[in-house]
Parts: sequence; C-alpha cells; structure tokens
Amino acid sequence: MAAMTVAAMTTTTTPAATPLETTTTVAAASKVKIAPPEKEQVRRAFSRAALRQSTVSSSSAGTVAGGREPMQIVGERLLETLDEIVLSPSLIAEIGGGGCPLLAAKYAGAKMLALDFAMPVLRRAAAEAGDDGNSPGNSPGDSPGDGSGNSPGNDAGQLKNRILRVQADAERLPLMGGCADLAYSNLCLEWTNPAATVREAARILRAGGVFVFSTLGPDTLREMRLAFGARVHDFADMHDIGDLLAGCGFAEPVMQREEIVLTYSRPADAAAEVHRWGAGCAKAGRAGGLTGKNKWRKMLAAYPQTRGGGCAATYEIIYATAFRKEEGGKDGDEGLSPLRFFRRM
Repeated sequence: MAAMTVAAMTTTTTPAATPLETTTTVAAASKVKIAPPEKEQVRRAFSRAALRQSTVSSSSAGTVAGGREPMQIVGERLLETLDEIVLSPSLIAEIGGGGCPLLAAKYAGAKMLALDFAMPVLRRAAAEAGDDGNSPGNSPGDSPGDGSGNSPGNDAGQLKNRILRVQADAERLPLMGGCADLAYSNLCLEWTNPAATVREAARILRAGGVFVFSTLGPDTLREMRLAFGARVHDFADMHDIGDLLAGCGFAEPVMQREEIVLTYSRPADAAAEVHRWGAGCAKAGRAGGLTGKNKWRKMLAAYPQTRGGGCAATYEIIYATAFRKEEGGKDGDEGLSPLRFFRRM
C-alpha cells in the first residue's frame, strides 16, 4: 500500500487590481507543446482499467487516510475551487467521467450530462450507482475525469433522474453551442488533444459560463521517467494550458498547482498502480510490443530510491478555473491575450 504526501499549492491567476510580479503577452493561438495521445490506446487503457477496478480490492490500491485514493482527493479539491464562485447552473457538462455525485449534489437544481468515450467506464458507474439499466450510469467511473468515489448521501434516486450518461468524445462533443453553464473535467484533459478539448468546452459554454478542470503536469511520474524514459506519457505545462485558455475565448483564468507523492516498497508496485489506473503511455509513436525480462529488470534497477530504500511516484496536479468571455469581449490588442503570473505566498 502506498503512502502519500502533498506539497504546498501555488497559484497562477489574472485578477484585476492584484499586485503582479511579471506580465507576459502571448499569441491567442499558442499551442501546447506536446503531441496528442493515440485516442484508441487511451480508450482501451481506461476501458480495461474500469473492468479491472470492478474486481480489485481496495487493499491493493495506494490509499490515504480513510481509504481514499489520490484521484478521489483531486476530485474533492477540484470541487472546492467552485466554492468561491457564485453559480446556479441549469446544465452541467462533465467532460470525462461517469457522473460525479458530489458535483450533482452541490447543484441540486441542475441537470448533468456525464460524457466519456469509454463505455466500460459508464457501465461500471451504472453498476456502482445501482442504475436500472436505462442509461450507462450516474456515479464516478474512476476514468480520467471522474469526480470522487464517495457517495453524496441518500438521494441516489434523485441524482439518477438528474444525470444523463452519454458515450462521447471530449474533442467532438454531441452538444449544441452555448448550452451549458458549467463544464467540469477531472483528470481528463491530459488524455486528449488539449487544444481540441478546450475549444469544445468554450463552444458548449454560454457567455459567462465556467470551465473548471484538473489535469496532470509535466513533473508527473518524474522518477519513473528517469528509469523508463520515453515509455512514460508526456504532460502539458501549466503555462501552456493558461495560454491555450486565453486563446480559446476564456477570461480570468486562475490556475493552482500541487504535488502528490506516493511512496512504495518496490518500483514494480509503482508501475503496477499506474497500469491499474489506466494511466500508461499513450503518446503517438511510442514503442510497441512487450518489454523483455532483461530490459524490464534494468528499468526497475534504474528507478531512483528513497532514503528509506523504497521508491516514490510524483503526480503534479494542475487545477484551473476560467470564464467564457461575453460576446464581443476581448483582452489586450487584437489577436493577443495578456497573461499575468504570480505565486501565492
């Protein structure tokens, strides 16, 4: 079982009338500097993970106090970012996940669309929620983008009636433009083409709507990357994502960063947990086929050790909140969006 520590959180934002350290002007069309992952590989990985997790006991997972996994912690932290926003949404679009019951409970008057392109994720969510089978499910699917594994209370029947699950691609959502008040996505963006997914979020949100999401940053699995090299997935930088939000019609982006560090007794345990979550390498052009026994042993031997003789796996978590610009709204000069960065003390 893995132990977990959480580093201090830092924030990047663009509030009006806030002392700022630096100002940077970026082109609105700036792009994330990594290649999009192979979509079918992502679908297969998270479909298999959903099927595996249906039979894996909680004792084999890396957990923290109370039996919660890191993905559940991230989901709870993401929901907390909404506490400071005055919002009464009519329609919520959850991009990547089987339906977060805590999010639905937070906005009891809203309808929710849970959108995920891996059908086993939705079916597993349905089984956990005790759905009647008329729709894929309405509880989190522990895929990229699920919310939290905790039950919101005793109103499961009410939540079921308010959540519709749809198999859909985050890069091509089957929704009308301007239909949603809130777009929510937990640990999904990194498994898509980020530019396409952010553009879709902007398209489906009404003017003034909110996009709140979490994603993994480039320091994720840095220890594993030292040993496994190109076999570890690549993740986008927080500043590139901020540029992308500004270029896709979002204003007032607020971004926070933290690190979650899991420790294990053996490198093989860290690799097995990544596999269990479906978070393996899905980048285009990755090495195919199985890793030979000798090479695998060398990779494990190269994994950095902690002082106590075990090993660690770091997850860099990025949380972001941004508002869809009002029609005709612009920041800065034509084609440019000013981004200001500062560190929270």
